[in-house]
Amino acid sequence: MSPTKEIVTPAPIIRKPKYVAQEEDSIAARLKARRAASSTNTVNARQASATKVSAAADESIAERLLRRKRQIANSIEKAFPVLDPETGQLLEYRQLLRHPKFKDAWNISAANEFGRLAQGIKGRVKATDTIKFIRKSDIPPDRLKDVTYIKFVCQVRTEKEEPNRTRATFGGNLIHYPDDVGTPTADLLLIKIFLNSVISTKGARFATADLSNFYLCTPMPRPEFGRIATSDEWVYFRADKTHYGLPQAGSLSHDLLEKRLNKEGYYKSLIVPGLWKHKTRNIQFVLVVDDFGIKYLKKEDLDHLVNLLKHYYDVSVNLDGKEFVKIELDWDYNKGEVHLSMEPYLRKALRQFDNLVPKK
Repeated sequence: MSPTKEIVTPAPIIRKPKYVAQEEDSIAARLKARRAASSTNTVNARQASATKVSAAADESIAERLLRRKRQIANSIEKAFPVLDPETGQLLEYRQLLRHPKFKDAWNISAANEFGRLAQGIKGRVKATDTIKFIRKSDIPPDRLKDVTYIKFVCQVRTEKEEPNRTRATFGGNLIHYPDDVGTPTADLLLIKIFLNSVISTKGARFATADLSNFYLCTPMPRPEFGRIATSDEWVYFRADKTHYGLPQAGSLSHDLLEKRLNKEGYYKSLIVPGLWKHKTRNIQFVLVVDDFGIKYLKKEDLDHLVNLLKHYYDVSVNLDGKEFVKIELDWDYNKGEVHLSMEPYLRKALRQFDNLVPKK
């Protein structure tokens, strides 16, 4: 008698669902629930709006004036318009040129900027030859897609020699630059370590140097093209040197600065970005774009670096080293201490987050 074979039931191809839809999960039920949730959100938004209106009505005149001042201050720091102190209105470039009270001063400021970018204004503004005005037909056909615009930014900088400042910025979003635009720079950690090394080295001193018009001084191997709107037509120009807003401005300017420094024995660290030394002189500095924080022991070494920079750039030097990249520095070399503060930054943050400083 043959043995009985066990019959194995095959596993079903279609698995039994773990979750069975209930009646309330139907499309109609879900749509109904979504409408109910939307209605609830609308009611909550209206209640919140009413609460804000009620709170605003309860504010005193002094509180509303204080709130308005904070809003204006934050707007100025974000967009850099010019404030009319009489009306409280924030005025931008075109408004300033038409304003009966401000148009004379700001027309001069705008003319100075055009002269600075182009071929100068005799007896008033030194030329940088950054741009040259051309015809549209002078633009190569394959570069017409790269023609960009200029945005004019106006600021009042009372600490500057020219307080009413107009700066033309290129529209970098329309520039198609084929090469790398990255630039090595010192970070905050390196700056703090560097300042500590100054105060820890016997006889060391700290000075700062700042290059003016750094982005306006570097020739570009590949020119860029732009246009400016006038009352009835477009005026075209060719940019032969780096300028604000161009994505390649930082890298090209830094590369040229590096070549000039290397020629005189200065070299940057291969390990620490932004740290520079000299082959034979006992001098070091950290570089943040065009700001130099310099550690030196002999004045002649500092003079060597400063004279090198002055040969190519307009340089302002501060031997006291009281400020570097917006960090205020209080040096006490005798006690071996340096105190760092960012008071303007803190004031801005307190105003931005509506944090009132107690009077007592």
